[in-house]
Amino acid sequence: MDCYELIDGVALQRKLAIPQKIILETTDGQKCFGELLIVSPVGLAIKIDNLVSSPWFLINIQGNFKLKVQRIANRGKDNYHGFDIMEVHRDTGISSRLNNEEYKVLAMTSDQLIDELTEDLPESVKNIVQERLKTELEKGKIFDALKVGQAIKYQNNNFKPLGRGTEKINLPQKDLRDIVQKCSKTGLPQRELFVQEDQIYDVHGIPFDYQSGGLLLLDVTSVINKERQIKEKELEIYREAIEAVTGGRLILVGRLQLTSYCYDSQPDFELTINVSEEIDRVRTQVANLLRNIKYPEREIFLFTVCISEAVTNALKHAGAGRCRCWVTPDKVMVEIADSGPGINFKDLPKATLMQHFSTTKSLGCGFTIMLKFLDKIVMATDPHGTTLILEKKIGPQKQKSIDDLITTNIRVS
Repeated sequence: MDCYELIDGVALQRKLAIPQKIILETTDGQKCFGELLIVSPVGLAIKIDNLVSSPWFLINIQGNFKLKVQRIANRGKDNYHGFDIMEVHRDTGISSRLNNEEYKVLAMTSDQLIDELTEDLPESVKNIVQERLKTELEKGKIFDALKVGQAIKYQNNNFKPLGRGTEKINLPQKDLRDIVQKCSKTGLPQRELFVQEDQIYDVHGIPFDYQSGGLLLLDVTSVINKERQIKEKELEIYREAIEAVTGGRLILVGRLQLTSYCYDSQPDFELTINVSEEIDRVRTQVANLLRNIKYPEREIFLFTVCISEAVTNALKHAGAGRCRCWVTPDKVMVEIADSGPGINFKDLPKATLMQHFSTTKSLGCGFTIMLKFLDKIVMATDPHGTTLILEKKIGPQKQKSIDDLITTNIRVS
């Protein structure tokens, strides 16, 4: 059937180039999922597969305004339905129809958006600017992302929101003005990432002339969160595999989880290491703490060997590190942290479990020594650095001897 027959509005009806996914909520809280096909200031044509009976429905449009709509009887077929707009709810009040800007939010295509952005430019530069803007949009794949973004025109020190998201500019105008001015000064497009409360925005600035430009604010929060979820899932897979192989002695955690494995109290010993000569100082300090509690010399030697390996890797891959140590009647715990590039997840199994395996971002063969002697190793690694927590229980349990390590043919350095 002809979808234009579903709603009123005649000449002002506009068919969306790409149907927009929407959710209709009923009076009792049920939700129907549909695709917005045609819009006019007074009506909507929507494709819905599971429409339920309700006196009216509420539609939230990109968080900027809400529509209260009512199905038009006898103007539908199969899963295509027409709706009258009963009320438009916005911050400034309620009306019975879409205003011009709200109509554009739903009906404007990307080409129309570019035309409006550049409408006030001289004809001599308009085509050049339009082509530049289209290129920038295509490069950033922004056409599809306009559904979750804002388009803004900057001219004469004023901002004019266009297209979707016209109700509100979510970022400080000073920051946006800085981007446009940078564009105007260099004559080149600019791109920056902004974090505003819990939202993350990818901001593109496009120069028009020395005092005007265009801005595209893309809300990429869901994309960033999805990437984080994927990384967390990868970490979970590696965590389960490595913990199983090491009998729970090696534990991979996120950086935020580290606090649950460290003491809140002041450490017994703390030192920043910038040169290799300071490794001996770390070993001596830890050894003295253990001698104060009558810890066996053989176990002191093995524990300080583990510390040497961890600190050496921090110096090798990050250029510096920090060492903190706690000694209690039950256990000794040492934290070694650096600000290096971290360890690639794909290298973790080999770096932590294979003897003599080493890459520029691995922990090297010394890790197998730590696993043989220590009771627990907690690791957090990401592009901001690597932190290791080495833990050894103090008690009557059987300890591994130096001879045990020598027979494994692992080189101790």
